Amino acid sequence: MGFGALQVMLAELAVANASTWRSRWYYVMLNKKSGMLYVGQSFNLESRSYCGSGQYWVAHCKKHGGYGRKNIEVVQKFWAETKSFAQCWLNEFENVNPSYFERSNTKWANRARETTEDSAFCGITNENRVEYARAGGMAAAKIPGHMANMASIQGKVNADSGHMGRIQKIGCSLGGKVTGPILGKKMADSGHLAKIAKAGGATVSKQRHATKDIDTGKSLFAVQLGQASGVTRWLMKKFCQEFGIRNPGTNYTNIDKDAFKHWKSQNVG
Repeated sequence: MGFGALQVMLAELAVANASTWRSRWYYVMLNKKSGMLYVGQSFNLESRSYCGSGQYWVAHCKKHGGYGRKNIEVVQKFWAETKSFAQCWLNEFENVNPSYFERSNTKWANRARETTEDSAFCGITNENRVEYARAGGMAAAKIPGHMANMASIQGKVNADSGHMGRIQKIGCSLGGKVTGPILGKKMADSGHLAKIAKAGGATVSKQRHATKDIDTGKSLFAVQLGQASGVTRWLMKKFCQEFGIRNPGTNYTNIDKDAFKHWKSQNVG
C-alpha cells in the first residue's frame, strides 16, 4: 500500500470520527481485590460484559482478581446528555483527583487524561482497525533508517539496564554446566582424567595428612576440618533458629548461603 492510499484511509477515518457527539456514560470502576480505580467513558456501561478498556487497567485486573464483573464494580457513574455536561463532570472529577492519569500515582490505573472525545477508532469495525494498523506499520517501515535507529536506541537501553550482562552471565553459567560434563566425559573416556585425578589426589592427601595431632595421633588436618565443620553446623543451627527456618534440609542445603555468610560476619568475630 502506497503513501497516497494511506492518506485516503486516514481521511476516511477522520470523516467516520467526525459525527455528531453522542450522549454517554462516565464511570469509576473499582478492582475489589487490589483497590485500584479506573475512570472512563462508554456507550454500553449497562452491559455486564463491559469492564473498562484501558490497557494497563485490563492487564492489572487480569493479574489481580480477574477481568470481570465479579471482581470489578462500578462505584460511580454519570450520564452525560451533552458534551458540555461531560466536560463539567470531568473538570469536577479532576479537581478532586488531580494526578489520576500520572504514572506516579498508585491509586488510579489511567495512563492518559480522560476527555470528551471519542476514540480514534470509535465506530470502526475490527477488520478496518487491522487494515489501518497494517497501513501505519508499512508507512513507518518505509521511513529511511528510522526502524534501525530505534533498534539501536532500544539495544543501548537494554545494555545500560544491565539485562544484557545478566543474560550473558546466565548463558555462560548454563554453557559451562553443559560443556563441563561433556568435556569431563571425553577426558574420562580417554583415561587421562582418572590418572591425573588419582595422582593429584594422592599427592594432596599425603601432604594434608602428614602432620599428626599430638593427643590423638590422627591427622591434624582431619581433626581441624572436623572441628571447623562442627562449628559451622552449630552456627547454621543458630541461624535457622533466629530466622525461624524449620526445614533447613540435609546438611543445611536449603538455607541461603549468602545470607548465612552475611549473618556470620555480623555475629562471629
